[in-house]
Amino acid sequence: MDDIPITREAFTQLLTNFIAETAIREIQTAEKAANIREQTKKPV
Repeated sequence: MDDIPITREAFTQLLTNFIAETAIREIQTAEKAANIREQTKKPV
């Protein structure tokens, strides 16, 4: 695989976007899990 030249700014932007998208997916997964737990909770 050949190296592709990339500017520091472009790399920083790509990394920032990757981190943000990963965080959003983590939050969405946690919200779905919380919703499932809430729906399956037995009434007291």
